[in-house]
Amino acid sequence: MLKQQEEAMNLKEMSNFIRKNLAACIVSLLIFGAFGAFLVQQYIVLYDKKNELDQQVKAFYDEGLIKQEEFLKREKEVYKQEISIKSEKETYAKKLLELDSLKIKYEKLNAELNESARASSVEMRRQIAEEKLNSLMSEISATGANLRATPECNDKEGWKQYNIARSKLNEAISFARAHGLYEDYQGFFNANSSLTISTC
Repeated sequence: MLKQQEEAMNLKEMSNFIRKNLAACIVSLLIFGAFGAFLVQQYIVLYDKKNELDQQVKAFYDEGLIKQEEFLKREKEVYKQEISIKSEKETYAKKLLELDSLKIKYEKLNAELNESARASSVEMRRQIAEEKLNSLMSEISATGANLRATPECNDKEGWKQYNIARSKLNEAISFARAHGLYEDYQGFFNANSSLTISTC
């Protein structure tokens, strides 16, 4: 019984306590509820901002990845161009060496041709001079005159041929000296030189 009375007292005290503090509890609940709602709202705002920031970070990394891929692509193109330029330089250097070699061969061949042409020209001029000299010698022989002996004083035709032959001989000697042929034909000139002086 005593125990029941104590329990009744406790319930009564508790009921009185609740009645006295009900307004404070409700206010506290409302404050905590409002604060909780505020916290939830702030959490939602922060969560949205976090999502937005995550999107921005993802976009930043995606853009960075795209730029890196573009950079690598450009770097690859530059490398290809460098390889191509290097190959072109090597080809150009090779062609330049070939051109230098051809130039040396051309200059050598040109020098040989010039020397050959010069030698041929000298030989041709000598041949033409010899033909002219042989023609003069034939004309001397054709006169039938003996230049080592003068004709009789009254032999007019003999003197005529003699003088023609002597004139031709002098012409031949001058021509031979002028063209460097005198020594080669000196035997003929000596054989036809006059040894006597005319007394007519």
